[in-house]
Parts: sequence; structure tokens; C-alpha cells
Amino acid sequence: MGNGQHFAADILFVIFHPFPKFFRVFALEDFIRALVASEVPTVGICFGHQIMAQAMGGKAAKYSGGWGIGRRAYVMTETGEDVHLLSFHQDQVLEAPKGADVFMSSDFCKIGGLKYSPTCYSLQPHPEHTVSFMADLIESRRGTVVPEDIADKAMASLNQPNDQARFGQMMVDVLDRDLRL
Repeated sequence: MGNGQHFAADILFVIFHPFPKFFRVFALEDFIRALVASEVPTVGICFGHQIMAQAMGGKAAKYSGGWGIGRRAYVMTETGEDVHLLSFHQDQVLEAPKGADVFMSSDFCKIGGLKYSPTCYSLQPHPEHTVSFMADLIESRRGTVVPEDIADKAMASLNQPNDQARFGQMMVDVLDRDLRL
């Protein structure tokens, strides 16, 4: 890390689920700001997307439009290309931080992906999930956390092609410092 600061690991995975209203995230937000300021390769996914945006001055909260589950369509804002990724969320980024570029959007999730610097990105969907993992996740929440009708629609969407592998590789490339969006 720049300015004489160093981290013990090259890659840090922080996993939280769901957006914890009770969890004290101030130290994590400070850590994120330090990563972004120093352009340490960083990728935030789902809660990582939300907490990165919040740390950088944006706003994340429970979305009034409900659940975003299953295969969802997004548009790459620079190229207009349609991409399809797996999602599982109610919370999302509602206001982008100043200085961050929205690189991916949808009607349901306007701020689906953010670029903070050439080495720091975040996105709401889950490029790391497989279809089988997503199916198991949906079924495990069916009728309890996720209403039956939403689970049915999400499960049906999983039969369609997706861009998981390509986006997963893009996130690896960010961490390898070679992303070219």
C-alpha cells in the first residue's frame, strides 16, 4: 500500500450477510477508504458493494422495490452491452458516492456496479456464485425469507444463459491489476 502503509495479506475476503444494521462498520469503512485512496486492488460484491459505496459517501439501504433474486439483466453503461448475472439482495446502493462511476445498471438496481479507480470496483450481483449454488440458496430461503412467488420466478430464471464466468474473471483481473473495462 502507498504512503508507507502495508497490509499483511495480498487478498482480504470480508463476508457479511445481510446488511447488518446493528454491526459497527466504522473501522471497516476506514479500511475501505484507505484501500481506495491507495488504489490497492479491491473488489466489493453485494454487501461489499454497499459498504464500499457507503464508506465513500454514498447511500445503501433496503430497496423499496423488494427482492432482486436469480438471473438479472444489467447494462454496461459505457457500451450499452446487456449482461446477465446472478443476484440475491434486498439492500442496494441508492446513491453513488461523488467521484465514483456507475459502470453497470438495471431498471431494478440503478447502481449495479461502481468504479472508484482503475483498481477499485464494486458490484451488487454475485459473479462468484454458480447456478447450482444460487438454486440451493433460493430453495433454502423459499417460504421463509423469500416469498414463494419470488422464489419460483428466480428459479425459472436460472435456466437462461449468464455472464458469470466472464465477470468472475474480470474481478480476478482487477485483483491482478489488469482489468480493461
